[in-house]
Amino acid sequence: MLAKRLILVLLWLLVSLVLVPQTWSKGNALTVEREMADLIKEAYAGYDDVVVKVDRLPRQLRETGKIEGIDVVRPPEPGRPGLALVEYRGSGGKRQSSYVAFRTQTRKMLFYVKRNMAKGEVVEHADVVGKESYVTGKAYQYPDSITDLQGKILKKDVQAGTLLTNLLVEDRQVIKRGQTVTVVAQNRRLTVQTLGKAVQPGRRGELIKVKSLASEQELQGRVLDSGTVVVTF
Repeated sequence: MLAKRLILVLLWLLVSLVLVPQTWSKGNALTVEREMADLIKEAYAGYDDVVVKVDRLPRQLRETGKIEGIDVVRPPEPGRPGLALVEYRGSGGKRQSSYVAFRTQTRKMLFYVKRNMAKGEVVEHADVVGKESYVTGKAYQYPDSITDLQGKILKKDVQAGTLLTNLLVEDRQVIKRGQTVTVVAQNRRLTVQTLGKAVQPGRRGELIKVKSLASEQELQGRVLDSGTVVVTF
């Protein structure tokens, strides 16, 4: 009976010395990670639409959990995590610092096509559905709104459910080859307007060649809209 009690006492001591510290360490690590994520979010982004994911915490930082300061050394980039320098109190109250890698995810409305669509088709409002999600990397590769997609054309065939990015769509050609256009030639002091013929097709913002109907001179200008090309000289 006495031996049985001794065994139970020994088991209790083992649980106290081994299992309890491990549980505390894991819980403390989660607390530290949350605190660190909040600090990184404040330093890096400053708004609530960003989620920070810490890749790995150093053992000393997991165990102490007393963060005193944090500096973002390098913001995250596509394919490469960010880097933060974390200052904390280590064992014995000694001040220490460690580099910690982290990644960010941004909350954004993403847009998907509802049906199979072919290359060259025009994207309309009814073809797209939006779903809010968190994205990793640069958010600018995704359209900001359905309005940004409407009227653009697909650069390749896509299946229903495909996530639309800015790389999958492009503006329609607003000027056709051979079209008569208004050519506006301007500099800081003078603006001259004449008629011309488009030598090349073009989208809004593109550089194309046009030929003046009056002088037959070939010029290069930027497409302003469906009937205007601006030449700067």
